[in-house]
Amino acid sequence: MLVRHYSPDRIGTGMLPTSEVFFHTATKFAREALYYLICMGDYQVDSRYIVARIAPEKRVQYFQLFLITSGALHFSYQNRLFTAPKGSIVLIDCREPHDYRAQGPASFKWFAYDGPTAKAYCDWLLSFGSPLFFPKDFASLNAQMLSLLQMFASRRINEQKVSIQLQSVLCSLGSVSCDPADSTDQTINEAALYMEEHFMEPLRVETLAAGNNLSVPYFIRQFRKVHGSTPHEYLTNVRLTHAKRLLLTTKLSVIEISAAVGFKSSTNFIRFFKSETGLTPLQFCAYEPFYGL
Repeated sequence: MLVRHYSPDRIGTGMLPTSEVFFHTATKFAREALYYLICMGDYQVDSRYIVARIAPEKRVQYFQLFLITSGALHFSYQNRLFTAPKGSIVLIDCREPHDYRAQGPASFKWFAYDGPTAKAYCDWLLSFGSPLFFPKDFASLNAQMLSLLQMFASRRINEQKVSIQLQSVLCSLGSVSCDPADSTDQTINEAALYMEEHFMEPLRVETLAAGNNLSVPYFIRQFRKVHGSTPHEYLTNVRLTHAKRLLLTTKLSVIEISAAVGFKSSTNFIRFFKSETGLTPLQFCAYEPFYGL
């Protein structure tokens, strides 16, 4: 087996100097019988950080776990746009088109893995409807995965222990999916999903709260508890993420994109876009995104 460590200045834009990434070559036994890690990292990033694997040649042949420890990452995956806040875990099959980015400072651990049953287990977990998980034992899972990073940093790797800990984390995600969710949390998640699917429409928090038989203050408070942002912040993040993707992957005009993501005027869209990114939409188009880990 081989472990290689790379400093962030060799990896990509938006990563802070404290970030670390490790690459691993698993043994033949691990590849045939265990869950094994291919690469992993502990990243601290800023708003420049973006990973886009939309085109087939950009995709990679592994599964990826993200543990968000501060800030948030914005994902596009399986025709969904969603925000993963602090305390959440995301699981994706990297062979499918996806992208993710930071809108501001964020910290997260990520683990690229594979194994003989990895696809079946990933498909089963995603069959519950979402790649985003909110485990109550996040602190414990984060500690488990930190121990894996420390193991690879020391270059003293026990592949069987790696496999056990990966399966333990996946099992915990399965428990989150199978256990009946708190009814209020489930209502909030359904409201967030509705916003993700109808972001191009005029949405009001009063309508969303009333539609779920909740008062506006309680709805906003519970939404912030579950997703780490207010409903308005969540909706604008969804619209901004979708706008960025359209700017980078289509030839639509700024006027067309502003309408497509739910803005009443292109002027308001441009003003909002620049306030959030520091760039106008056209300047953003000229910015070459980071296609990498």
